[in-house]
Amino acid sequence: MTNPIPDRTLRSSVFSLLLCLLFAQIAVLCPNAASADDDDATAWTILKANAETMLALPAYSAECRTTTSRQTPIKGQLAVSYSVATLKAEKPNLMRYESWNLPELTGSVDWSPGKSAPQYIFACNGKQYFRQYGEMYRSALSDGKINLRTMYTILEPWTGFYSDNETAFDICVKSRNKKELLQVTYLGKETVNGVVCDKIYFDITSAYGANGLRMKETRYIGPDHLVRRGTSEVFNDGKQSYFRDAVLVNIQLGTHFNRAVYNYSPGPGVALEKPIADRPVLANKLAAPDFTAYNTEGQAVKLSDYRGKTVILDFWASWCGPCMQSMPHNQRIMRDLKKRNNSNVVLIAVDDGEARPAFDEWIKKNSGKYSDLMFVFSDPKARVSTDLYKVNGIPTQFVIDPAGIVQYSSVGFNPDNKPLLTAVAQANASTRP
Repeated sequence: MTNPIPDRTLRSSVFSLLLCLLFAQIAVLCPNAASADDDDATAWTILKANAETMLALPAYSAECRTTTSRQTPIKGQLAVSYSVATLKAEKPNLMRYESWNLPELTGSVDWSPGKSAPQYIFACNGKQYFRQYGEMYRSALSDGKINLRTMYTILEPWTGFYSDNETAFDICVKSRNKKELLQVTYLGKETVNGVVCDKIYFDITSAYGANGLRMKETRYIGPDHLVRRGTSEVFNDGKQSYFRDAVLVNIQLGTHFNRAVYNYSPGPGVALEKPIADRPVLANKLAAPDFTAYNTEGQAVKLSDYRGKTVILDFWASWCGPCMQSMPHNQRIMRDLKKRNNSNVVLIAVDDGEARPAFDEWIKKNSGKYSDLMFVFSDPKARVSTDLYKVNGIPTQFVIDPAGIVQYSSVGFNPDNKPLLTAVAQANASTRP
C-alpha cells in the first residue's frame, strides 16, 4: 500500500522494491530474454557492480545536491527548487541523514548544508532508529528491531549501503519481473566533477494504466562502481511531472565518525507523531455521517441522496501524490463494475483539502479521464473528512452500504483492489432500506 499523505502535509515518497537475486542472475547472463526491447548486457553488468560495491563498503559518506524542475508546478510548488542532503553511514546499522530545502539567491545557489534546521533527519545509533519529517518524528523500528531493508533515505542515488534493495539494479530487476521495464541501455561515458563515468539509462512505466506513472532515469557510475550523479524525469498521465538532477560530492569511503553523531534528539518545535492506532478513522458498522458537498457544476450533493446504493466515499486532494496515483485505479474499478452490470455502486470523490479554485483547475484538466467517478468539493472549513470521518491521511476510502452503514475503510492508495471489491460485494448483499 502506498503511504497516505499524513495530516495533509506533502511528503516525499521513496521507492521500496525487493531484490530478486535469482532473476537478477538470469537478467545479467541472458539479456536477450528480457521484456525490454533495447536491453543491454553492459548496462546490467555495471548496475550490478554498483549494487555489490555499495553493499560491500564498511563506511560511506557523501553530500547530494539536487535541482528539481517542474514544467507545470501545482499550488505550493516552485518551478525550480533546490535541496542538499548529507549522509554518514557505517556498517552494520549506523546512519545520520539530513536534508535541507535551499533558497535561490540572485541566480545562484549556496549549497552549504547546515545553515538552518534540516527538513528531514534519519538517525540510527545501532539501538534506536528515528525518522524526522519537518516538525514530526517517529520511531522507525520494526517490532522493536532495526530492519536493514528500511535503512534508506529519500531519493538520492547513493542507495544500497545497508541492504541490496533500493539500488538502480534492484529497481530494474523488480520492474523487469513485473514487465514494467521498457529499456536498460549503456549510453557511453561522461565526466562528472572530474570523474569519467559510465552512463546507464533505464525507462520504467507503472501498472497504473497506459498513461500512468513513467520514470526515465540515468545513473552516472564511476570506475570505482559508485554513482556520481543521477537524473530522473517523471511523467504522470503522459505529462512531465518533474525533472530531478542529483549530483554527489565529497564522497568518502572508510571514514568512521564519533558515535555521538548518530544519536538523535528532536529539536525545538519537533513533536513525536501519534501512532495511527491512536487516531483511527470512523469505525466500521457505524452510520456514515451525512454531509453536503458541491459537484463540478456547483450543485449541492448530499450523501443521503444515495441511500439505497452502495457508496465508495473517497477523500482526496489535487496536491496529494498517492491520490493522483489512485485515480486511474478508481476509474478502472468503476468501469469494471459497470461492465458486470453492477449499477448500484457510485464512487463519490470528495475534495475538502484545498480551496475551490484548485479543485476547479484540476477538474478542468482531468475529470474527463475519470468519467465514472463523481467529483464533489467541500469547503475545508466544514472539516467533513477530519471531524465527521476521522480521516488522518489521504487518500482514504470508505464503503457505505445501501442502509448508510460504513462496512469498510482503507487509508492510502492500495493497488490491490480485492479488499475493496469484496467490501462492495458484501455491501450490495446487505439489507436495503
